[in-house]
Order: sequence, then C-alpha cells, then structure tokens
Amino acid sequence: MGVQTSIANPTTAIRPGPNPVQNPCPGDRTMHPTTKNKTARFSLGSSTLPTSVLIACMLLASACSNQTGKGSAASRIGTEPASDTGTPEEEAGVDAVDTTVTHTQADSCDPDVLDAGDDNNEGETEGETEETEETEETEETEETEESEESEESEEEETEETEETEETEETEEALDSIKDADSDGVPASLDCDDLDDRRYPGAAEACDGIDNDCDGEIDEDLEDIPVWFLDADADGYPDADVWVATCTHPAGYLRSIGEWDCNDADDTVHPTADELCDDIDHNCDGDTTLGAVDMTPFFADADSDGFGDPEAARLECAAPDGFVLNADDCDDTDDTSHPSATELCDGADNDCDGTADNDEAVLGEGALCAAADCLDVLEQREDARDGTYFINPDSTEAFEVWCDMTTEGGGWTLIAVNSPDEEAWTETTVISDVAFGSLSDGDFKSVAWRTVTFEDLMFTDGTMEAVYGGAATGSTTYQEFQAAIPLNNCGTLDGYSFEMTSGSFGGGELCDTNLYMHPVDEDGGVNTTCEADYIWGQDATGPTWSAAGNNGCPLDDPEHSSFMTHSAPRPDGGGHMLPWDVDADLQFYVR
Repeated sequence: MGVQTSIANPTTAIRPGPNPVQNPCPGDRTMHPTTKNKTARFSLGSSTLPTSVLIACMLLASACSNQTGKGSAASRIGTEPASDTGTPEEEAGVDAVDTTVTHTQADSCDPDVLDAGDDNNEGETEGETEETEETEETEETEETEESEESEESEEEETEETEETEETEETEEALDSIKDADSDGVPASLDCDDLDDRRYPGAAEACDGIDNDCDGEIDEDLEDIPVWFLDADADGYPDADVWVATCTHPAGYLRSIGEWDCNDADDTVHPTADELCDDIDHNCDGDTTLGAVDMTPFFADADSDGFGDPEAARLECAAPDGFVLNADDCDDTDDTSHPSATELCDGADNDCDGTADNDEAVLGEGALCAAADCLDVLEQREDARDGTYFINPDSTEAFEVWCDMTTEGGGWTLIAVNSPDEEAWTETTVISDVAFGSLSDGDFKSVAWRTVTFEDLMFTDGTMEAVYGGAATGSTTYQEFQAAIPLNNCGTLDGYSFEMTSGSFGGGELCDTNLYMHPVDEDGGVNTTCEADYIWGQDATGPTWSAAGNNGCPLDDPEHSSFMTHSAPRPDGGGHMLPWDVDADLQFYVR
C-alpha cells in the first residue's frame, strides 16, 4: 500500500505531477525529486505565514520523515486505514476526493518536488479536485484573515513589550549613573544613594551605620562612647553599670560628672532634696544634712516641757534638751510656762503676758492684792475663808481675814474685840489708827479706814447681825462713823440701822438695831437726850440698845457697845448683850 496523507487547508495546493511546486513552508523554499533522503527543515520562529500553513508544513515534514524507503512501508498522518467498505464520502453518497499519494521510492518525499502519482488519474479526478480546491481556498482565506488579525495583535503586543523593555533598560541605565545623595559616587556603586554618609571609601564613623559600604558597622574605631545605666530615669546614671557602643542604648546616659548613689530610687540623686526619712537623697553621705523638711526644735533649759523661742534649731529629730513648742516665757524658771498656775510672786507664771493677774492668785500676795474680800470672792471660784492680800486704795497691800461663807461671804474683817484684851477705848474706837495683830487679841485693821462698804456685820462665831445698806459703798467705815455726831439721840435723831439678817437677839436687848455714838437715854428718862445727863453713861462707836437697870431704850449704853460687849452690868447683875463673853466679837464690812 501507499501512504495516505490528509492535509487540511493548505495554502498552496499540492498537485500530482513531476514538476516542482513552490514550497510554502519556511526554511528550504522548494522541494525537488532530485533531492534524496533529505528531511524538510522549517524555521517557525521567524515565519509570518498563517498558522494553517505552518501546520500543513509540519504534517508534510512528519510524513516524509516517517517513510521507511520501501514500497511496502506505510504511514498515516491524521487518518484511519483504508477500508474495503469505502470512504466516508462514498457512504454518504458523495464522490470522494482522492488525495491519496502513492510512493514507491523513498526519494518521493524529496523536499524539492512531490510526485503526486499516476498521470492517468488526473482526468478522472479533475472535477473533484477543483471543487475541493475551491472549498479549501475559501477556508484558507478565512483562516488567513484570522491569522493576519492574530498576527497583527501579536505584533502590536510585541512592539509594546519591546518599547517597555527599552524604556526600562533606559531607566536602568540612567539610574546606574545617578548620584541622589550627592556624595560623588553613582548609585550603581553606592551602597545607599539616599545617605551621603555612606559610600565606598568613606571614613567609618561611630554612628551605628556602615559608612564605608564594606558590610560592617562601626568597625575598627578607637574612641567608642561609654554609656551608663540610668535605671530609675532620674537623669543621673550608675557609675558601675556601663556599656561602650556607638548607638544610644535605651535607659543609658553619657557621663555628666555626677553619679547616682541609688539607681533604683528616682528620689535619690545628687540634686535631690534631702528629706528626714533616713535616706541619703542627695548622695552626700548624710541622711539628714540639709533636709528641706526639718522641724524647728527649741531649747528647754528648765526642763518644764516648754521651749525658749529664742533658742531654736532645725533638726529631723529633737536633740536632747529640746522640745517642739516655743511657748516658755522664762526658760530659767520651771514654774513659769503656759500650763503653770499663776502665783502671786511678781512673775508671769502662766505666760499670759502679765504677772500676778490670774484670778486664781488674786489676793494670794501683796503683788496680786485684791480690792477687798468681796473682790476675791467674785473673781475666784475657789475662794475660801482665810487671809488674803488687799490693796483697796492702791497705796500699800496688806493682809486681811475674809469670811467667804457667812451671809453670802465676801466680808472683810476690820476689827476684833477680844475678851482678854482692853485695847478698845473711846479714843481708839473713833481713831483711824490701826493696831493689834490679825492673829491674836484686840485688833484694828487698816481696812477700817481704806475699804469702802455698804453692809456691816458683827459675829461672835455663833450668831451674827447684818446691817445691809448702812452705807452707800463709796465711804470707808472711818469716814462713815466720823460723819455721825457723838452723843446723839439714837432713837430720835435717825442714827440707828435696822438689822437686815442674822441670828443676833435675846438677853436684855431692847431691839436688834445698831446705834452709832448714842447718849444714855436711861430708859426714856432722859427725854431731851442730854449728853451730860445725870448718871449718864454715853457710848462711842457701834452700840446696841439694852434695858440695863432702868429699862429700854438705851439704858447705860456704855456697857452695850462693841468695845464693851463682854463687860458686866454696872450693878453687877450680869451682861447686857447676848454675845458670847468668852469669844472674840468680830466686826466686818462688805
């Protein structure tokens, strides 16, 4: 059998015959029967032929290369073996187009000329061949148009690609000679064309970068900075913890000449304020020197717990002999301080700025004398019966006895008539001269002529007689009695004073009134109140009216006065007044 070859849509029809035909395939341009045992060569890369033509050329070359050279060898390209039942065209009722080429010589596939077969078949198949050629030409035209369009698109893409490549190559060439950082080295040779500190040949600097482009950083340097740790971030580093590096490590500082003595505490460094907390904040080796929160302490020389404001020291803790307060007014006297009781000693004991002015010491001494006993009672809650100093007329202080309980208290003792003494006479009772001792016997106080009063009181310690309102409060007793005439008619002249309170009474009293300097009315016989009345026994000073031997009023008053309170009756019949003849009769003013 021969070799049946089916070629779809060839560009140039391959017709049988001895004549060479133009070879449409790239490479060798002709096929000739004189060329023996040659294989057709095609260069597809440079071809501009339509795709269909290239395929046909490839199939033809494959058919030729597969032929063995013997007449009985067969090869099929793109078809099935011939069948006894006929071709598909015959089965379909269509005359088949015989494109079978029978080769009996190996050199029939000479690339120069193709021998199509027996000339006798030409006439029989001419009509079919023409029809086939027309169909193939139509298909070929369509494929050619499509191929041309595809080729045009590919050409455009190729041109664009080539233009892009040319542009990129141009840019790369330009980039290779640029010097963006103006360091004198083009980008193609520079290791960082954006940093003028980096280029081949640059001096290596201690800056954490590769200056000379040798791939190493900060190499071969002699002076590398030393950094010291500042762990507490207070601005002062620890001299014992350091690192040498060209880059600034986080948390490290260069030496500033001053070192932290505790890098774990940001309140501790050379310029910190020293505090009184047993910590050396300013690194001077002392935990208290120069502390800004020191407390002032004051010397307490007399150890009374109060400091001298003129002797202060700033310290973190109290030194021996020092206290916190500065309230002492006399640091040499432990009885003088704000908590002391004011004494009548001329010193400002309680440190209130004035000596002997405290109510608690009023009357306690000549330096703190009161005006009278009533003054003491009114100003001192603790006033009790006893002796006090008074200075009623601000001339000289003296001591008096004060009764702070009887009939409301506040009484100043001005005189005492003792039963064992005879110092009281008509002369001494009206005199302004003081005499006697406060502690014993007959006694007349300076208060007799210095203390002003309103009320009078007499008492023997058992009973008392009070004559309130006897005076106006502006006169002393001496002035009071001096204003009353001697030997007056007590019951008629108005020089008598009614007892306002007291337990005085009894005996031969005609009444409890007090009379001053009365004449002897002899029981009413002396109705004219004559001072020189026969058997007259007139009185001087405070007197009470008693019956005597002639009855009331005022019979023999000489024996019923203050100065004769314990004297017996003239006729020896006993005592005329109810006072205790064995007790002192005390005379008070208030």
